[in-house]
Amino acid sequence: MPGEKTTITVKTFREKPVPKAALPTSWILFQKTAQKILKKPYKMSDKLKTKIQAQKVHLSVAVSGLKLVFLARAAMRIEQRRLQQSGRQIRAAYQNRWKNTPIRPTQAVN
Repeated sequence: MPGEKTTITVKTFREKPVPKAALPTSWILFQKTAQKILKKPYKMSDKLKTKIQAQKVHLSVAVSGLKLVFLARAAMRIEQRRLQQSGRQIRAAYQNRWKNTPIRPTQAVN
């Protein structure tokens, strides 16, 4: 909805549930995989485990950080598509302008 402020907090994973309609399907899939990772921490690479342990970061914080990155990427992708489309429209309009001009009879030069 326009005018509605969306707040993104990096405190806990279940702070404010975002309505599923507002999220891209790829993000929902991503969330499911993230939850699977949370349930089975042994599946994580040792490098990532040590990183998280070293920083003493709660896993949910790491996941919400990933969420931020993901949402930012999605926003960028949407913006890129919008720019491309507007460019296409301008180009089409420019081409059509020349296509639709009626051919005027040339005046004889005396």
